[in-house]
Amino acid sequence: MSMPYASPTMDKIFGLAPESVIEDAAPAFSLIHPDDIDLVRETIATSARTMNPWQKEFRVRHPHKGEIWIEGHSMPQEEPDGSIFWHGFMHDVTERKRYELELKHQAGHDTLTGLAIAT
Repeated sequence: MSMPYASPTMDKIFGLAPESVIEDAAPAFSLIHPDDIDLVRETIATSARTMNPWQKEFRVRHPHKGEIWIEGHSMPQEEPDGSIFWHGFMHDVTERKRYELELKHQAGHDTLTGLAIAT
């Protein structure tokens, strides 16, 4: 897999220069969180097989920012030679994920508190 048209956003998402993934996307994939990489690969393979749009949220171990959450969207397009060209984008959704996790934590805490009071 390669990313011949990676934008400067590659630095924000993966901490990599766009030219570092032109011929081989392995540097970017190596930064995907170990607990998420298999699912990312599986969903990409499913999208390639079905030619349906790909969408996934996953964590990246950014070399400067630490762990961040990324949301990716991409549309596969089969090329005449049988390869697949992907048109898409990725963006950092870390703040939204932190907010969601905080809300879940608060909801769980409130539920436990309510149960403790009720008993």
